[in-house]
Amino acid sequence: MRLLSRNKQPLWYANFTGKTELIDEWGNSTGQYELTYSNPVKAEWNVNTVDSDYEVEMFGVDAVDTIVMVVKNDDLPLTETSILWYDVTPNIKQDGTTDTPHNYRIIGIRKSLNFTKVYAKKVSVTQVVEQEPIEPEEPEEPEEPIEGDG
Repeated sequence: MRLLSRNKQPLWYANFTGKTELIDEWGNSTGQYELTYSNPVKAEWNVNTVDSDYEVEMFGVDAVDTIVMVVKNDDLPLTETSILWYDVTPNIKQDGTTDTPHNYRIIGIRKSLNFTKVYAKKVSVTQVVEQEPIEPEEPEEPEEPIEGDG
């Protein structure tokens, strides 16, 4: 009953493929990485909202803005590093990529005998703006002990 076709809802997913080291204009490593994902793929699975904290407390998150998907065991292409577009249709370009930010990330995958439950948490993804570097504070000099103390 959980896997009926009439209960399925459309969503898109992308799997983590790696990370790319960022290089500055002089060809030096910045020490930062950009995560890379596969192109979004459309899927249809049974998606429900989580009603209680009990169901997701094993992942250390609240039930607010958490969804659970039920998928047949042999139909699961997701990992715990995958991202999702649910209730949002990504604008897919000619090359298969998208600029539409994802709105869910996988927080847990639990397999049972016949199906798998996938839990996802809503996230807010925005464009990261350039930040000014934080100047480190200079350490204070230790005070010298006064003669006669101690």
